[in-house]
Amino acid sequence: MFKLSKPEQVRRDKITAALRSSGEAYNLAVEEYNRLIARAVEVLRIAQHDYNSALSDAEHFVGDFAEDKREEFGEKSEKWQDSDTGSDVSDWLDEWEGVEFNEIELDLPEPMEEIDPSELASQIEDLPEEPG
Repeated sequence: MFKLSKPEQVRRDKITAALRSSGEAYNLAVEEYNRLIARAVEVLRIAQHDYNSALSDAEHFVGDFAEDKREEFGEKSEKWQDSDTGSDVSDWLDEWEGVEFNEIELDLPEPMEEIDPSELASQIEDLPEEPG
């Protein structure tokens, strides 16, 4: 016969109740996750800002120092620049000028979305119990 039996109705009702209660528990977990993520993101953004500020200071220091020394190097005679000492200084300057400064870019998780714990349960409950 094409109809929900009483035991099937009871099973359906247990399943829809479980969907609702587990969905509510899921939403509580999502709320906690989002709260924790928001706090962690805040801490990371502060740390990122502090690091990138220090990085900027370091970049300016190294750049200014290397530029000044490169200028000094350029004021020396060609003979001195081609000497062993000049070559050593040039290599040393290349090292200073070759430092890479990479800011931290954050790839942060997005907050999770809650679900409607009744949506699927209601859809199942609204299914006809028999044809017609």
